[in-house]
Amino acid sequence: MLLEECNYNSTIHDLAVEQIKQKNPSIEDAIVLLAQVYFNLYGVNEEKINCGMCNDFGNDICRIIKDAEGFWGDELICDEKFAYHYVVKYKDKFYDSEHPDGEYDLRNISSFNF
Repeated sequence: MLLEECNYNSTIHDLAVEQIKQKNPSIEDAIVLLAQVYFNLYGVNEEKINCGMCNDFGNDICRIIKDAEGFWGDELICDEKFAYHYVVKYKDKFYDSEHPDGEYDLRNISSFNF
């Protein structure tokens, strides 16, 4: 499911992201807060975010957390298995909506374990 399919309103969405950024949260807190925004605005949980909204979610986290970078999995591991999920790399860990505490090894992200 994509944001555009969920009554997406860029003004409301961007305001919610900016409100999180203003709190200067840790990346762990930012992921939890942003997942709550996605639930409140779009009715999706963390698993659903990772099934079509991972790119939007990752880009939002990169807007909130300075020096965070987003990548498609296959940009980091040359294997088609990793091509369809977007993750955030911050410092030495990888994050997505289901992994607010991060993983040192990208292969431990549950979306890649199918």
